Parts: sequence; C-alpha cells; structure tokens
Amino acid sequence: ETLRKIEAAGTTVPASSFLLARKLELLDPSANPEALIDDAIAEFAKTAPVQLGEWLMELGHAGKIDQFLSLEEASSSGPLANLKIRSLMTQKRWDEAAVLLSDPHPGLAPYRVYGLEAVIADKSNQMTASRAKWERALEYAALNNGREPLVDLARFAAEAGNEEIRNRALTEALKRPSLIGMPATDVNFLFSYLAENDESEDLLQVSQNLLRSDPDNPTLINNVIWLGLMSGVTPDPTLLVRLDELI
Repeated sequence: ETLRKIEAAGTTVPASSFLLARKLELLDPSANPEALIDDAIAEFAKTAPVQLGEWLMELGHAGKIDQFLSLEEASSSGPLANLKIRSLMTQKRWDEAAVLLSDPHPGLAPYRVYGLEAVIADKSNQMTASRAKWERALEYAALNNGREPLVDLARFAAEAGNEEIRNRALTEALKRPSLIGMPATDVNFLFSYLAENDESEDLLQVSQNLLRSDPDNPTLINNVIWLGLMSGVTPDPTLLVRLDELI
C-alpha cells in the first residue's frame, strides 16, 4: 500500500522493493501464498523477469519460472539464460539446462558457463570433466582485475557444494585490494582452510586486506603480526599495541 502511494506520487519504485514487500506478506499466517505468488507473476513477468525469477528461486518455486520464461526466451540475454539454467538445475532437469549451455548467450560470463557445466557434469557422474570445468571457471573468473567475478564464483560453488573451489575463489578475491570491505566473520572458514593447507602467504595477504576494513579484529591483527614474522617482516609497532588493547 505504501509503495503504491509512493509510486502514485511520481517516484519510481523498483520491482525488487515490491517483491520484498510480497515476501513479507507471505509471512502472515492468514496469507494465501499461491494467490500472492500468482499475482506477482502476473505483475512482473514482463517488466522484471530476472528479479521475479530470483524471488521465486528464493521461495523454492523454481518450477513457476516456466510460466513466463521459455528456453527460447531465455536464450535472448545473459541474465535470463543464467536464471533459466539455474532454475532447471534446481529441478534436476539437467538435459534442458545442457541445451542452453551448448550455445550460451554472449552475455553469460565464461566463468559462469564453465561453473554451470561443471555442476551438470558432476550430476551426470562425469567427475573428471566436472573438475576440469571448475578449474576453467576459476581461471576465467581470475582474469578480471576486480573481486566480483571471483566472489560470484565462490558463492555459486558454495551453492553447488564445492568447498574447494569456493575457498580458492574467495582466497584469490580477498588477496586483491578493494574499496568495498568484507566482514572477516563472513570468511572465518577460510582461515582454517588456508592454515590446514599451509598457505601462509595467502593467509597473510588475505588478513592484511581484510584488516583495512576491519582494523579492530584481533584475529586479523594476530595473523598479520605472526605470519609477517614468519616471513621475516618486522611487525608494525602500532599493531602490537592495538592487539594488546584488544585482548
């Protein structure tokens, strides 16, 4: 109701805001889920198909994407192809997903194509092919100078249950400087992974970059001090003082 008033006053309200409101409505015990979902499809299928599709995937209704997005329509853009392929894979419709990937839209990033192909190969018990495609996905994601493709691949690998690629992609991402920080608590699992695999150099670089956006984190300060010492680097005296204050 409030969003409609804002829109009526001349302000453009993105589809994602309306869909978030619908999601909150679904939490009401008296709500009619089917009716709310069908209304959302009727309203946003043409104007915001990708946002609608992601919303349906979050709700566990990937099958409803078929109502407004055919294989032919999905092949018209990278975001639509990515959405359709993931919805098919969620439904274990591997052959149909493979059809879209056999001639991928140019807008679908190569690392995404290889990652999706890796999952299909894995589900088809082609383990060697799956590993090779995950490696290719990681190679292509790393070609970009920024973090985003690597973080995106790490997220996708986590969804697919591939912890090794998740960890390697995220490690490479966090070794790169970025103006946008990432909370260390979100990547705690990475510290144990790097330590167990004796990747002290990577662990030091990751900790240094995370420390820039989380300067009062004692774990990061400790990592930077001791891993630096192991590499022959004299620790910054201010870090020693700060660590003493925090513990």
